Parts: sequence; C-alpha cells; structure tokens
Amino acid sequence: MSAAWVIPCSTMNATPWANPVAEPLHYIPAVLEAHLDQGAFLWQQWYDERFGEQPDAAQGGSAYERLAPHLEGWLLQPAAAWALYRERCALGLADAGEHFLGAGLALQGAQVEQVRTVMDEAGDCATLMAIHDAMHQLPASRIRPWAERFATAPHTTLSLLGQLFIDPALSGRSTPLPADASPGLLEFLSLSVRPLQTVEAALVEAAVRLPPADRFRVGRHLLGTANRGAALAALLPLTLEPSDYRDEVIRRCFRGLDQATAKHWIQRLKTSDDSTRATILAIGSLREKALLPWVLQRLHEPPLARVAGWAVTQLLNVDLAERGWIAPEPAIEAPFIDDPRDLNWPWPDAESITAYVYQERATQQEENLAARP
Repeated sequence: MSAAWVIPCSTMNATPWANPVAEPLHYIPAVLEAHLDQGAFLWQQWYDERFGEQPDAAQGGSAYERLAPHLEGWLLQPAAAWALYRERCALGLADAGEHFLGAGLALQGAQVEQVRTVMDEAGDCATLMAIHDAMHQLPASRIRPWAERFATAPHTTLSLLGQLFIDPALSGRSTPLPADASPGLLEFLSLSVRPLQTVEAALVEAAVRLPPADRFRVGRHLLGTANRGAALAALLPLTLEPSDYRDEVIRRCFRGLDQATAKHWIQRLKTSDDSTRATILAIGSLREKALLPWVLQRLHEPPLARVAGWAVTQLLNVDLAERGWIAPEPAIEAPFIDDPRDLNWPWPDAESITAYVYQERATQQEENLAARP
C-alpha cells in the first residue's frame, strides 16, 4: 500500500473496546490464546448460521453475543495479540475466524501495514467476509475513512470491499464485476450484494465459466435471488457427478423446484453414479410425499438408511429423536458405517417409522370413508 493509504490516528475515534495505544497490561498468555481460539470458533459459527445451507438467525445471534467478550479481551493486548495471530498464520493454522480477529486488531489500531498483511491472507470467501465483519465492528465514524481508502486502492479485492461499504448495491460501477475477480471474491459478492439484479446476473454469468467446485460455491448463494433460473441452469448439471459437494447441491437445487423440471432431473439422476442416494436426496428436498413409500423401502437398506431417514424428516416434517425413531448403530463392519456424508444423521428405526406411516394412512382412509354421504 502507498503512503496515501495512511489514515492518521487523529482521524480515528477511540474504540469502544480498548484504547489501541494504551500501556500494556499484565496478561496471561493462555487467556489471550483462549480469546483467539474461542473468538475464531464463534465467528465461524456466526458465519455458518448466516450463510450455511439452512441459516438460523437465532443461533447466529447467540454466537455473535458470545463472541463479543472474546473480542474485548483480545483487543486489550494489541501487540501480544498481533504476534499470536501472525504465529498462527506462519504455522498455517489461521482460518477465517482468526483472520476476523487479526483484521479487528489492525482496523481498531489504525495499523495500515497490518491491514495489508491480513488482506494478503484473504483468498477465500470466508476470509473476505471476516474482514468485512471486522469493519462493521468499528464505530460508524471510522468505517468511512477506511472504506474510502479501500475503494481507491489498485488491489481489486480491497477496492470492491471499500465500494461495498460506500455503495452496498455497487450501483455506481460502470461494469458490475472486475474482469480479474477471483472465485473467492465472486462468492463473497454473491453473499454481499443485494438487491441489485444486474450484479447478480453478472455473478451468474461469471459462475458458469468457473470450474465445477467454484461454480457451486458462487452459484449456491444466488438460488434465492431473481436470477434463480440462471443459477439453477449452472448448478443442476453438477448434481449428476460425484463430488464432495454433490449432496448439498442436490438439496439446494431441488428445494422448491417446479414439478416438470424436478421430474426431468430425477430421471437423469437415476442414470448417474450413486443414483439411489442422489434420488433420495432429491425427493426429500422436494418434499414429494407421493414418493414416501419408495423412501420407506430404502430405510431397510443399511447403506442408505441414514439418508433415507433424513428424507423422512423432510417428507413428514418430523424430528426422529423427538419421535423416538432412532435405532442403534448396526453391529457390523462395513465401509458405509463411517460414510462422512451420513455421520451427522442418526440411524432411523425403520420398523417404527413404517408402522406409523401406514397406520396414519389407514386412519386417514377410515376418516375419508366415514365422511362420505
């Protein structure tokens, strides 16, 4: 960064958490490290609850509230905290949560060189969002000076970050996106720019040209926008190929999909690798209850039992634990037992679930007969 970047400390108001130039206080290194570890963990939880597959505002708010004390403790010892942050970076142990705390130190202390150091670590979407969130922790009067310096920087990512704080819809740009925007920046913008449709459309166009994994990361956040159709066109082909993100892309794409399009893609899923699992995920995401009997049959097939159990929760809108429909893990040794895709799902009690469904169906038929004149 050039000298023009320097923001004199006199232009910065005192931070509400700490005075960045105060005399160092006595501190316990283990406590400072705990602030870093817990603060980074809670920021990641806050991020996941905002932008994950199923956002939860209440859980995100709780994580943010618990994050605040760790921010305060972290900022009390800026020199020691910065040294610890850089040590984590040097060891390759710094994730987006650590970068949030590092950016907070640099911005609160008006340390331009430190800001540049953090930006050098910012390649993926989560780290860019961490820096964005750190900016929001500043008093409003201090955000604008930083944003103006960022906006005029030759660094593409830094410039866009500054422009977002000045003009959240990027409506003042002559072209929606920079030609050299990285996949991480594109994903960050897909989360940040609302509700300007021209930018969203440009993001979809850019996503189509990306390799499959990057296309998924950018496109998934555009499924809830006015450009959903174009985003689906970019992402639905990814449901046919095995990948680490295939389950998620199926769940996201089939949720709310119209019947004609869903029927077409389910037929295509049936001819793909691992087709039965993919079809179960699609049916659960569609909440297509007419196909529940087929899903119930899959409950009795151990390699598919857990994903079928998940589909049942979607089709019946139930919680297996609350219903008491959880079975013990099968006492067998097989690769599917430790399938990482299913580790967060319980083993369903196939007999109890099936009995309930058919009893409910019989009861409904009796009620329908009784209601006839």
